[in-house]
Parts: sequence; structure tokens; C-alpha cells
Amino acid sequence: MNRYIMTLEELERYLVIDDFTFSYKGKDYFICPLDGVFSTGEFDKEPFDYKTFDDLINDFLLEGKPLKDVIGDIEPH
Repeated sequence: MNRYIMTLEELERYLVIDDFTFSYKGKDYFICPLDGVFSTGEFDKEPFDYKTFDDLINDFLLEGKPLKDVIGDIEPH
């Protein structure tokens, strides 16, 4: 069975048009692009905002690792 592996480029293109939800190591997360800001977080927790896509992929930490380092391991919903 082949598993879909998302790239950072695909994520950036997707966030132009819609919210993105995914799982990583059993936890559910969201990224919501709104008014030029990326609001992110784990469901049922306080969100955090990033001003640029580069900030998002470098500073949004999942289990202590930046999103850019685990993008291939996330499971899009």
C-alpha cells in the first residue's frame, strides 16, 4: 500500500485556498490561513499565529520538531 507523502510546496499551494488538518504521532492539528496569517495548533488547545509561510514551517513545532522536518510523516485528513 502506497502512502501519500506531502511536500512543503504542495502545502504552501494548498494553504492559498483552504484550511489544512492533519495528524502526527496520534495528535490532530490544523493550519488556518486567515488575513495573511497562519493560525496553527493542536485541536482543543490555544492556537498560535505565524506571519509567513517560512515562519510556519520553521517555528511550528510538532513533538519538538519543526514542521519542515516532519512534513513527510504527517497524515493529511
